[in-house]
Amino acid sequence: MAKRLFLFVLTACCNALASKCKGGKTVSEKLIDAGIITEKAYGYAKRIADGETIVVACVGDSVTQGTGSSNASLYSYPAQLQKMLGKGFKVVNCGKASSYVMNPSSSYNTKAKSPHLGYPNTDEYKKLKASSPDVVILMLGTNDARSMTVAAAEADFLTEYKALIADIQAMESKPELYLSTMIPAANADITYQGTAYTLPDLIRGVAEELQLPLIDTAVTLHDYYNAMLPYGDMVHPTDATYPALATNFYNEVFGHNADLPALPKASGNVVYVSGSGKSTNGGTSPADAVDTLGLAVAMLRENGGTVVVCGTLNVKQTYFIECGGPVTITSVYGGVDYRTQNSARLNVSGALTLASALTLENITINTTKSDYSISCCYHDLTVGEGVSCLGNTLAINVGYRIGGGALTPEEVSCHADCTVKVASGKWTLLRGGNHRTTPGTAIGTIDKGVTVSIYISGGEFASIGVHTTAAVGMNDCVGTVYMEISGGKFTGDVYAIGRMGSNMTADTATYSGSVTLKITGGEFARSVAEYQEADVKAVGTVTLVQ
Repeated sequence: MAKRLFLFVLTACCNALASKCKGGKTVSEKLIDAGIITEKAYGYAKRIADGETIVVACVGDSVTQGTGSSNASLYSYPAQLQKMLGKGFKVVNCGKASSYVMNPSSSYNTKAKSPHLGYPNTDEYKKLKASSPDVVILMLGTNDARSMTVAAAEADFLTEYKALIADIQAMESKPELYLSTMIPAANADITYQGTAYTLPDLIRGVAEELQLPLIDTAVTLHDYYNAMLPYGDMVHPTDATYPALATNFYNEVFGHNADLPALPKASGNVVYVSGSGKSTNGGTSPADAVDTLGLAVAMLRENGGTVVVCGTLNVKQTYFIECGGPVTITSVYGGVDYRTQNSARLNVSGALTLASALTLENITINTTKSDYSISCCYHDLTVGEGVSCLGNTLAINVGYRIGGGALTPEEVSCHADCTVKVASGKWTLLRGGNHRTTPGTAIGTIDKGVTVSIYISGGEFASIGVHTTAAVGMNDCVGTVYMEISGGKFTGDVYAIGRMGSNMTADTATYSGSVTLKITGGEFARSVAEYQEADVKAVGTVTLVQ
């Protein structure tokens, strides 16, 4: 209401604002100089005061259409934006669920079997043309994320994206066009990496090349949606979280300074989390617990702290946001063991990806499938005492799990020292670097001068297939890797340098750095060796100490 009232007053007072003060400046110019109003907001208000209705077309996919809300006509971001802008604006929702940018004829297009969902082929595109918009907000591309497998797929996307832009610019109404990057789709590695990194980079490049205004939503709202999307389907906002998008565009396109919805913060350095909690709770006690792990960690983003899992908690695919200090996740705190008292445990049904240092201790983890992992992304991970793993086992990747072929080697390389320690738990394997899922995914490296340290003093590692525990993952090493095993049980083979897997990239791993695998304890059911693959050639030093 306050935002709409502000716009109403601004519009109604345009004549007074145009009057001159002493010194020759108008009232509006003085208010703009003082930061009370913006030039852009005043410009729109003046046009409305002159009798114009400004038509705003919101172009996009299901996130624009309003999927995930209880009523898109009320809670989609275009509907929320209409409420914020108020009289004098007409916001038209041109979002189409499942629509995409790439040409259906592209051999890389994973949605090629649905040519009617190519955005230019949709009724919503006709709706856009018929609306004769003054302003167009273009936030499209999320459904192209799974197609971003190789550089050639990026080129196909760019061709069609630029063609769509040219069509919009050629409209008779000559609209102001704003390009927007998208919010992260956190339901899978390939979609997350595509929507958080690859596609935003492409869209930024187009904005720069064509000199069009960019709304970098992928950056502005990254942490907010990373923490809040787990409440829905990991892709779409809800009634409670769509306003963030509307406010983002209200500010960036129309020149306002409304506060973006903020993630809640912990009142101290401890947050309680349980499946019986609520997203609106403060996390101050078991009775006040929040209800998702991603939000609990996000509430400690300033300085880190302790997340206490005090009840049974279902955990979907989760990409933790960066915290200013290390975070410990445990079920034992303040003299209470919530595993015994409340049957506390994590039921994990998706991969966990770190953005800063994390410790797991005194906690039960139940995993529903065998292909999930904890990916450290070269951040410190400590698996301390008392970690119990039920059901299927998680893999531990010291590096990245690379789901998309369009990520660059730079984006999946290790640029700073990191340490991973494991003292308990049952795991599939520990891979001292990246997990590449397809032949086209980037290899990456451990940079020169950087050291990755891995210490295994306990736990079990169950994999007996081609994916095994190794000091170096599916990546190169120009720096130093040191893995020391002093305890634990290993069902499968253990290597200093594991398999690279099939490779369709231009890069070849040469291992010109130093890799050491030192064995001082532990139980090994199969072989321990320097190399998993006989044709691997190391230029640097590979040392096995037993």
